[in-house]
Amino acid sequence: PDGFETSELGEVPRGWRVGCIDDICSTVTNGGTPSRSKTEYWEQGTIPWFKTGEFHDGFLLQPSERITNAALIGSSVKLLPKDAVLMAIYAAPTVGRLGILVEPATFNQACTGMVARNEVGPWFLFWTLLNGRDWFNSRANGAAQQNISKAIVSAYRTVIPPNPVLDSFNLGFIRKLNYVPESPVMR
Repeated sequence: PDGFETSELGEVPRGWRVGCIDDICSTVTNGGTPSRSKTEYWEQGTIPWFKTGEFHDGFLLQPSERITNAALIGSSVKLLPKDAVLMAIYAAPTVGRLGILVEPATFNQACTGMVARNEVGPWFLFWTLLNGRDWFNSRANGAAQQNISKAIVSAYRTVIPPNPVLDSFNLGFIRKLNYVPESPVMR
């Protein structure tokens, strides 16, 4: 950009726009926990199922538990693709912690899962959420547990660069990490 312009978020590069997480994601959803009393949901499970304690602001490599196809069909759990970004929304100190899926996986209700639009890519989404952590934590409420909601995550306001800038940003991460993303647009 050749200058800056005033926006609701302050000065932003000319040609960039203000939007929210809903604008940069094709999916924003909460997870679920299959009933522990149904052994057919857990025994010999093959589908990764993550909990917020496993989030450390990086790749989610190995879940502590796995669920079955029966759990996927018979419960509120959601399966998101590789490169989806998960965010912890319950309980300090985990509110705002992030994880990136390296394979299709599911997650509990203490998480909001997001799939970035192809033109946005997971790296921009991840860094946007990470940079917003203080804002998310400032909105956490509840006497016993400090929580935020999917609605709060979805409504988070951010600056969105034009697609050529997003392409360069994401390609830089792909090259640096030697990572093969799920999105064919980013390959």
